[in-house]
Amino acid sequence: MRALKDPLFSIACVTYNQEDLVTECLDSIARQDYGPIELVVCDDASTDGTVRVVEEWIAAHGTRFENAVFLKNPANMGISATHDRALRQTSGKWVKYIAGDDILADNCASSIADFYRKTGTTWGQALVKPFFGTMEDLPGIEMPYRRFRKYFSYDPAGQFRMFSRQCFFCAPGNFFKRSLLEEIGFLDTEFRTFEDWHTWLRLTRTGHAARLLPETLVFWRRHPKSLSYSAMDVGNVAFSQDQVRVVEKYVLPYEQELDWVTRKHLSCNLAYMRLFIEDGATLESHRKARWLKLKDPLWWMEFPFFLINKLFPPRKGV
Repeated sequence: MRALKDPLFSIACVTYNQEDLVTECLDSIARQDYGPIELVVCDDASTDGTVRVVEEWIAAHGTRFENAVFLKNPANMGISATHDRALRQTSGKWVKYIAGDDILADNCASSIADFYRKTGTTWGQALVKPFFGTMEDLPGIEMPYRRFRKYFSYDPAGQFRMFSRQCFFCAPGNFFKRSLLEEIGFLDTEFRTFEDWHTWLRLTRTGHAARLLPETLVFWRRHPKSLSYSAMDVGNVAFSQDQVRVVEKYVLPYEQELDWVTRKHLSCNLAYMRLFIEDGATLESHRKARWLKLKDPLWWMEFPFFLINKLFPPRKGV
């Protein structure tokens, strides 16, 4: 355990219908080898026993933290608004958020604090290991994928360009200096189905580049009930609509600053997404609209990776 002279580190845990998994997540937060930690849990109106489990856990373990807060949304507010509420409640110098079904490495907070001291970064990404099932059966995959890691050396304008093409970040691994969240007014709560991509675009537009902490500090559980996994299900029209609105709100106003490949990709991808949404965001609507991707230069640039994944697919569930 580190000395209490270390600055307060806040961990925000967001929960929704995770009564069978949230204890494992909270235990991983309590095991952090960093001393002064603040825990903020925000539940998005769970309909199972998550609230009871969290309340009982905090009653038993709350003294481990400098401060332990449990917020309960009166109604389901969506992913961005719930993260925003939790993050606003934090008071530490550094902030890490985590979903209630994921797991932190024991040295997550201390490694982030050390990374800050060495680099002075204000925003970063640790490596994330996704898994399906239990921690005893971890696949040999780490995210962000290696081909994306070079982007973390780019300046803010370069990262904005790459984020305009696709979200290369793996959200469970992110961390922030809290003052940076204050600077951008925290999260945009308009988007119910994800909290990450629009935040990365806003941060890069305000002149902040993310840096990579090349250490596995988060274990990302993939299962059918997880927020990120279910949000991307075929048929989730709201998720696809949010993707289009993010581009319209945070990318298109700066389109002329982007290179030709990115502008052409945006045009093709928006046409594809709108047709996909119009037909119900089903597998059949994807098949009908995918011909538009053939006009997309970025699709052709990514085709070799697509082919490799088809020939050598990752383990199911990852």
